[in-house]
Amino acid sequence: MKIAILTFFESDNYGTVLQAYALQHYLNLQGHQAELLYIKRDIYCKSTHYAVSVADETIFERALQKFVALYHRKDNARKAERFQSFREHHLHIGDFCDTDEVLFAQLEKYDLFLNGGDQIWNPYHKSFSYRYMFDFLPEASRRAAYGSSFGIKQIDDPQIKSSMAELLSKYNAVSVRDESGVRILADMGISANYVLDPVFLLSAETWKALTGDRLCKKRYCLVYALSDYDKAEENQIRHFAKEHNLEVIVMPENRRNRTNHFHKAFDTSPQDFINLIYHADYVFTNSFHGMAFSILFQKQFFLLQSTSSEAKDKYIRLTDLLEILGISERNFSKNTQEIDYSEIQQKLNAYRQDSLNYLNNIVLE
Repeated sequence: MKIAILTFFESDNYGTVLQAYALQHYLNLQGHQAELLYIKRDIYCKSTHYAVSVADETIFERALQKFVALYHRKDNARKAERFQSFREHHLHIGDFCDTDEVLFAQLEKYDLFLNGGDQIWNPYHKSFSYRYMFDFLPEASRRAAYGSSFGIKQIDDPQIKSSMAELLSKYNAVSVRDESGVRILADMGISANYVLDPVFLLSAETWKALTGDRLCKKRYCLVYALSDYDKAEENQIRHFAKEHNLEVIVMPENRRNRTNHFHKAFDTSPQDFINLIYHADYVFTNSFHGMAFSILFQKQFFLLQSTSSEAKDKYIRLTDLLEILGISERNFSKNTQEIDYSEIQQKLNAYRQDSLNYLNNIVLE
């Protein structure tokens, strides 16, 4: 079967690229021909996700931030090159549909149109578009969603909810990766199933095979903070690492990570991102996929608290998965107890099998 996957994959974000890879790779392993539908999207528009209050910073601190950001431009350039290389070698991407005419010309070759991915249905996302609800498809086209995400607790705007409900009512099947998403859809009158994020479709062994040799020979903890975190947590990590005789590796670049004295890994490729989590003794993160891969590799992880209001609003993405798997609160400031994965793995295996069955049934219908 020829399947078009419509999801985010263009930005240099580890979770974004790897969830797209996972969904496509799994479908291709099942004998299908899955490729990413490449529609025009502005990935450089402004977001407040990384924003922090700088009101209390001194002139020196602001100048230091600008200087260090300039210093790491080469790291960001190498990171961009490595992401592009990953997309070229590991993703099957259709022709760039920069106009409606090009897009419509592509549609007839597909048997199924499939959504999936982090925040593609978040109406407050910086590049939200109803295109990610297939508003361009002919009525008779088969469409479904696997593991799509709103990434927020609720939608208050009645016009947005009405527009979404009209488009989603045309789907043959709808599933989301957050329980909060199931509730949002129910409020629209749309029945949806809960499934795991696409990265869980592939086993830990499959992900490990994508990486090379261990990158850091020393024992270390990884700080993968997608948004800025508090200075007090930085100090706690430093103390924790010293107690456990660990090096600290930080990524990606943000205000907190730029100026601390930890080892920087700002130019890391998607494969090396997986490698760094796989070999870490501990992981500190405020990212959904940082947490997801930690769970896949049965890592001891702790959640950092984001300082930006936008990131805080999206924290439901993380807590939903914790609750579903029965993992107690992982706020590093409140709980340093280690995770016992014996029961958690059983729950994860059951959810994974349900998710695989659901996806296979979508394709076979």
